[in-house]
Amino acid sequence: MHCRVLLTAINMVCKVFLIHVIFLFSIQVDACEQPTIIFPAQHDDIVFAKPVISWLPVTGAIDYEISVQSRIPEGEAIAQFTTATTDSKFNSATALSRERAVVSVKVKARCGSAGVAARVSAESERIFFVDVRSTCPVPAGLSSVPMGQFVRVSWNQNPQFEAVEVRSFGGASIGQLERVPRTQNFALIPVGIISQSVIGVRGICNDANGSWQFLGSKAN
Repeated sequence: MHCRVLLTAINMVCKVFLIHVIFLFSIQVDACEQPTIIFPAQHDDIVFAKPVISWLPVTGAIDYEISVQSRIPEGEAIAQFTTATTDSKFNSATALSRERAVVSVKVKARCGSAGVAARVSAESERIFFVDVRSTCPVPAGLSSVPMGQFVRVSWNQNPQFEAVEVRSFGGASIGQLERVPRTQNFALIPVGIISQSVIGVRGICNDANGSWQFLGSKAN
C-alpha cells in the first residue's frame, strides 16, 4: 500500500516536472529576438551613397526583412524599398542619395525550422543622415570671360566628373542652364542672364552631385 502511494506521488511529481520543462522549452523555442543594428549608429552622418547596414545575428533566424526609406530633409522621397537577406548585413544596390538625405532603416528577423511556422521578431529602427556631396570634387579654376552677347564660364576638367551642371540662382531665369559632358570645360551664358543672376557650377559624379561653386553677378 505504502509503495503504491509512493509510486503515485513520484509519478505526479515527474508529470509536473515534465510539464514545467515543456513549458520552458516552448518559451525558448517561441522566442525570436529583436535584431540589434550596429551600423550606422543612431543619427550618424555618413558619406556613403550605398551604405552597408549591419546588425547582430539573431539565434534561429531564417532570414531578415529590411525596409529602407530615404528622403530629402523636409522634402520628397528618394528611395523606398523592402527586401530580405539571410545575412546579418545588407549592402544597398540603390543609391540612397545623390546629395543629402535622412534615412530610416527597419530590420526584423524571421525565426523557425523545418516544419515549423516562422515567428517574426519585433522591429528595430535606425535613423541616420547621408551627405555624399563631399565625395564629388568641386570644379576648380572657375572663371568667366565676356564674349560679346555671352559670358564664357570655364573650369578645369576633372576625370571624376561624369558631367558638369551650370545653373542660375535668382532672377527670372532661375534653373538649369546647361549640363555639359566631361570632355567640355566651359559653357556660354547669355549676358542678360549672368547680369541678373548668380551662376553656380557643380560636378556630377557617378554616385553623387558635388557642391556648388558660384560666380558673382558680374563676370570676374
